[in-house]
Amino acid sequence: MVTIFEYSFDKISDFQKLRLVSKEFHKAASILWFRPFPLIYAPNSFINVKYCSICRGTPNKDKTIPYGNLPRPIYIYCDNFQCTRTVIRNMVEQARKQNKEILMKEAVMEYGMCPRSNGSYSECMFMRGWMWSSGHVRCLMGNYFKDVAINKIAEKYKLKYKILKL
Repeated sequence: MVTIFEYSFDKISDFQKLRLVSKEFHKAASILWFRPFPLIYAPNSFINVKYCSICRGTPNKDKTIPYGNLPRPIYIYCDNFQCTRTVIRNMVEQARKQNKEILMKEAVMEYGMCPRSNGSYSECMFMRGWMWSSGHVRCLMGNYFKDVAINKIAEKYKLKYKILKL
């Protein structure tokens, strides 16, 4: 069943539709999605936008890694199933190795107040798009940063977040 299922689509959009057809198709899709994948690392600079990072085809998508130093690494890829799967699986795996979670929906607003160790609050900019696996978000206060537990941030600055899980 998996072999037949594998050859019935090429694009990621077709894969997303076919996996919803039946329980058997969903099971086959899960087997395909969780197969081993090649490790690739997105470049931080000198980005090649002419070729897909995986198949060397014509790219039409890009994903920037939401954490790390600037310039942030960016994946350039096409909408083939294998290319999309490789990029998403690599992003999640690399985040997991660094004890980070990639967010599909943001956890905090961009600007807010960050609790300090002396009990006071300071204006800050929250790093968005990711959080630590321990449930902390990074706050930037001028040239300083601090990792604060999400439950210690005032409710008016929090949002309903959703973690990308595979």
